[in-house]
Amino acid sequence: MLRCLALFCLLAGASVHAEPLPPLQPLPPGTRAKAFDIEADWLAISPGTLWLAGYEPGEILALDPDTLAVRSRASTGGTSCQSLTVALGRIWAANCSQGELVGVGLASGQVERRIPLPFHPKREGAIAEAGGLLWAVVGQDENHLVAVAPETGAIVHRLALPAESNVVVAGFGALWISSTRLGLVTRVDPATARVVASIPVGPTPKYMAVGEGMLWITNIGDTDVWQVDPASNRLVRQIPIGLAPEAKSDGGDLTTYGGAVWKAVKQRPITRIDAASGRVTLRIENGQEQAAIRIGHGALYVTDWKQKILYRIPLAALQP
Repeated sequence: MLRCLALFCLLAGASVHAEPLPPLQPLPPGTRAKAFDIEADWLAISPGTLWLAGYEPGEILALDPDTLAVRSRASTGGTSCQSLTVALGRIWAANCSQGELVGVGLASGQVERRIPLPFHPKREGAIAEAGGLLWAVVGQDENHLVAVAPETGAIVHRLALPAESNVVVAGFGALWISSTRLGLVTRVDPATARVVASIPVGPTPKYMAVGEGMLWITNIGDTDVWQVDPASNRLVRQIPIGLAPEAKSDGGDLTTYGGAVWKAVKQRPITRIDAASGRVTLRIENGQEQAAIRIGHGALYVTDWKQKILYRIPLAALQP
């Protein structure tokens, strides 16, 4: 009851930004769509390369960011149920079915490290890097945040987390971990591995992005976007993006770029939100089962895992 009262009080101080939404737009000219032989699910960007991974089989492809041609292919050896993370000279993925953290060399495109970690075999999430360590949520009935030394595989820190914690992102000198069951985001100091704050953010938070001076959260319960100010650890804005309740999904993703937050979710438009005002400024009709969204190399990339398609949309075609 006390947590519910705290949630009510915090939400009472947050603004709900709701305006008429802009009309749907078709995919702009110059959009490239390419089908693959894996579920086109996770994305990451490194200098000169776009990375694509599938849930099952858990293969990681290095792609030419302009043509989307495959340059190299590596296998995690199982299912890849965590988003890709570029850090410390490698692209990192979770082999959840086998319980491994897998590192693929950015230069070699091949598996260079395998670190045993007890990931939940089916729960999707995200890994982060901070302080030269890799941070991940492990465990099934009980969740723990662990910090792993990438070269030795040693666990440097271990911290108990709220139930159904899953996604870890790093930013503003902190780690942020979402708990879908309790509607919380936990802030952790990576230098001490101690909890700094527990922030109520509404129903079922999951994927997050840091940028434009804020933490942005997508809730799979209502599909709105929630904005947290890292300076105060307070929820400051809820942004409805016009999705019906049936849009609830474990999928969906967020990224930030150019003064905006970009959101992808299944069977709904790609959405651009002005970070300063919270106003939805663009909606693009696209795909059936959108999963990941990333921006780099002069383009916006969106995956459709069910149709095994990756879309490349030129940023020049998306200017306001």
